[in-house]
Amino acid sequence: MKTNEDLFVEALDLSLAKKYEEAINVFNQLIEQDKNYMDAYHSLAMTHLHAGDVDKGIEVEMKALEINPNELMSRSNLSVFYQKKGMIKEAEEHKAKATILSWKEEERERKKAKENPPSSS
Repeated sequence: MKTNEDLFVEALDLSLAKKYEEAINVFNQLIEQDKNYMDAYHSLAMTHLHAGDVDKGIEVEMKALEINPNELMSRSNLSVFYQKKGMIKEAEEHKAKATILSWKEEERERKKAKENPPSSS
């Protein structure tokens, strides 16, 4: 059995080669193997977008949000997908949520750095 990483790289290579159907199959295989592999969801959604199926990309990112409602990349991708469909209100809602999630992550990182400053030697 191939590792998650092997499948991910294989699917990315197929997507970059514009072999979208094959890439989609491998991303789906990876997701079946590991339902929490978020990068696979995002890459699968983008592959659907590049293959011309925005609706399927939205569906994939919505599944990712079911697993993790605070998934920043899902929110960002959904903003792009909805914008491409001309659904500006929905795009702006996901962009706003992505921005807030990004700010929260930056604040966590600042707090972490403050609590654990680099040691000087």
